[in-house]
Amino acid sequence: MTFEHPIWLVLTPLVVLISIGLVALGWRKRSHLLGRFVANRLLEQLTEKASLQRRLVKSLLIVAAFGVLGLALARPQYGVEWSERKARGLDIVFVLDCSKSMLASDLRPNRLERARLAILDLVDRLGSDRIGLVGVAGEAFLQTPPTLDYGTFRQSLRVIDPAMFSLEGSDLARGIEEASEAFPSANNVKVVVLLSDGEDAGNRAVEAARDAAERGIQIFVIGVGTPEGQFLRTRNETGEEVFVRDDRGQPIRSRLQEPTLQAIAQAAGGSYTRLGGGSLDAFYGSVLATLPREERESELVEVPVERFQWLLAAALLCLILEILLRNRRPGATPASVLLIGLLMASPHTAEAHTQAFNDAHSALIAGDYARANQLYTEAMQQTDDRSLQLDALYNMGHATHQIGRAAYEAGELETALEEIRSAEALFESALELGPDDSAIQQDIARIRAVREAIEELLEQQEQQQQDTQESGEPDSEPSESPDSQDAEPAPDESAAEEESDPAQQDPSDASESAQQDPQQEDGAEDSQTREGEPDPD
Repeated sequence: MTFEHPIWLVLTPLVVLISIGLVALGWRKRSHLLGRFVANRLLEQLTEKASLQRRLVKSLLIVAAFGVLGLALARPQYGVEWSERKARGLDIVFVLDCSKSMLASDLRPNRLERARLAILDLVDRLGSDRIGLVGVAGEAFLQTPPTLDYGTFRQSLRVIDPAMFSLEGSDLARGIEEASEAFPSANNVKVVVLLSDGEDAGNRAVEAARDAAERGIQIFVIGVGTPEGQFLRTRNETGEEVFVRDDRGQPIRSRLQEPTLQAIAQAAGGSYTRLGGGSLDAFYGSVLATLPREERESELVEVPVERFQWLLAAALLCLILEILLRNRRPGATPASVLLIGLLMASPHTAEAHTQAFNDAHSALIAGDYARANQLYTEAMQQTDDRSLQLDALYNMGHATHQIGRAAYEAGELETALEEIRSAEALFESALELGPDDSAIQQDIARIRAVREAIEELLEQQEQQQQDTQESGEPDSEPSESPDSQDAEPAPDESAAEEESDPAQQDPSDASESAQQDPQQEDGAEDSQTREGEPDPD
């Protein structure tokens, strides 16, 4: 059993105490109001028929409703279900330097902890990128392979520590090599983000960075520390903090080795950034956010099963039972029973729109684009979640584009143009929900180019038809000389007329050259969909 918002486990007892206080206050106020109208000696006689037991049960139901509601807000999750996920994104492997020099405190509380916080900050900005983690000291090992399970990644990041490494020192080349081997074989944009103070005992990091660049891997380096550095400290057997000393007995000062880190970034075609105020914002905005997101093959991810619906149902049931005990009139009972019946069905309604999206996704995978559009439309009407609505509009745009593409290949240009215009409108609607989504903007630009190419092709065909009709009409003006009717044109003039007369040309030749543009535009488009959109090709 896990909780999405565990803070409510702490707040729920406080909510219960507050509700108990409010109930007690209500009892006291009730007694005070009765005392204003009835003498104390008569109060017992007039209220002897009032059931104290019923009042206690009603109060307990109210307190229980608030307590269970607090647990529901914690969003308990039990069990997992596998969901197919297909999204666009990068493959990013973070290489974290875990050598003892990263324990220097020139950055508070120390370099290693600040590097952890920097990685978490970057991960919070990512959405559908696969992320992995490699720890490096005197040796390197893959802590987490590239995955979409951000929870597992965060857990691995929290536990990584210099004590986990048997070899001391800092061999950054091993970390780069381990990260290079961790990437999936799929053709995708591969990025390594190295966080280190630059102390490299192996002196092979630049060479390893060049090898990674030859394999299509970009390396971006974040320097952790200050050029002034700090003396390294450690705790001895008695727990006392002492300086770390070299062979000559002198305290060791660890400094940020920026030339080494800059050389690594330059060798791999990346960039270098020193960790500091605002540096992560600049790094994400100018580097990670600008890299092209490619569509990946679908993969199965674990999705926790929400169980808060049943707790919410229990809280509402307690309130309805409290209403039943309060109202003695016969008419109140059927209404309460009806509410209970609706309540019993409520836990399933939360999953209705999810099933609708799954059905639409299945139709999309099967290539039934018309049905997929219909199901996505029905699913959007069942939810107010803007992110789900954006994904539905985005996938509808790609499905409509596929319908238009099929019409184009069948030679139905007007139908194809109508579908392409509809797809463009759907992408624009998706952009209104996600104005910062660069991928949608790219898709709009691509499909607009396809639309313009088809419009140009239709104009060319219309012009050819007009030219053919004009050239095929007989000459209505009489000839001035009868002899000229029998005269044959000169060979050069006849050839010139054949070349210039559109009626003598094959219309398919002209249309073929015009049709190449939309085909090329269509083929060049990297169709990407959300939540399982198949490759249009």
